Amino acid sequence: MPSTPRILAQAVLLAAGLIGPLGQYATAQDATALPGGASSLTEAHGDWTVACQVAPASAAQPARKVCALSQRQVNQQGQMVFAAELGPSGEGGATGLLILPFGVAVRDGVIVKIDDVQMGEPLAFSTCLPAGCIVPLDLDADTVAKLTGGKAGIITAPTVEGAPIELSLSLNGLGGAMARVTELEGIGR
Repeated sequence: MPSTPRILAQAVLLAAGLIGPLGQYATAQDATALPGGASSLTEAHGDWTVACQVAPASAAQPARKVCALSQRQVNQQGQMVFAAELGPSGEGGATGLLILPFGVAVRDGVIVKIDDVQMGEPLAFSTCLPAGCIVPLDLDADTVAKLTGGKAGIITAPTVEGAPIELSLSLNGLGGAMARVTELEGIGR
């Protein structure tokens, strides 16, 4: 499981457009080749994007595949309103993060609903960066199954003005995207 500083560093780079998906939630160490010998790939699965790249070897670690699935929503001016990124963590679970807009009341956390059913307690914000406010995710297999089998996701966060904002999280293609990243990473389910 990635550490919060690692997630935050990746979030900053994503927001700055310096890297693609935040990836690195799970990396396969035994096989680094992507299909067709490609060094990177991007695939659409409904409203989700799967992206992988081969990270070169360094003194600290061998070459490896880095994959993630993401959904990014933008307003009419092309500015990011909301982003979600996930990567399988083995045994059916997933880790990732949400990036929410400024103006949320960070002390109150975020409520996630799948098909109008609240998923556990509100999730805590970790920090706010120029990209937005970050909510780390660590999902168990049951929650991932509900997400991949669900029809609609809603993210609710109270604002500093008191009125909550509701963001629609499309689940269209999430199951296929998660299966594809799991396949590419070589992670057993």
